[in-house]
Amino acid sequence: MTTLILADHDNAKLNSATLNAVTAAQRIGGEIHVLVAGHRAATVAAAAAQIPGVAKVLHADAAHLTSSTAENVAATLVARVRTHGYSHLLAAATTSGKGTLPRVAAADAVGLGDQAATWARLFQTGGTLKPPYDVCTETASNEVGPFLTGSGSYLQSLIYGLTGLRIRGGGLVDAYAPALPPGWRSLTLRNVTFRGRHMTLRVTRDPAGAVRLDGLH
Repeated sequence: MTTLILADHDNAKLNSATLNAVTAAQRIGGEIHVLVAGHRAATVAAAAAQIPGVAKVLHADAAHLTSSTAENVAATLVARVRTHGYSHLLAAATTSGKGTLPRVAAADAVGLGDQAATWARLFQTGGTLKPPYDVCTETASNEVGPFLTGSGSYLQSLIYGLTGLRIRGGGLVDAYAPALPPGWRSLTLRNVTFRGRHMTLRVTRDPAGAVRLDGLH
């Protein structure tokens, strides 16, 4: 059991509210990791590593994370959670934390982008929190809760859409050119299994901007 905590910071200094999230994670038990998502925030990552109880610090450094908007950070956070299989996800009760975590939940239900932002706004207004168990539904007007099979659809869209791979009669083929969203430098998919073969697929962008797929052949 491992908990991932989203660090709250301004790229120069770690917000002390992050310590409250660490305290909560210690009560849950298990290992504690902290994600520092930002740009040129090495000092923040170093400060997070000094927090008692923190076993590992993940540092996501990219120019598009300079302003740490909820949408950008959510995309980074979703990738880390799915890659490492964290059992719990926490953030400080700050503007950043309250804006980001609902979007992470939305990614399981509707993906990322405008739909996720709409879902998150409904979540934040309380319009989707339904009694008697305080379960958040997809919209304020229905009773459909988030479900895990949505993660399968998200994963399929991610693999097919970004790698360009398709299943054909001859097997798994690179039918279309791979792609990466703006600001992404690479994407790694580990333990992809197809017909008994285990692969690590990597989509990368070179300095000239060309995107390529490795690991299929």
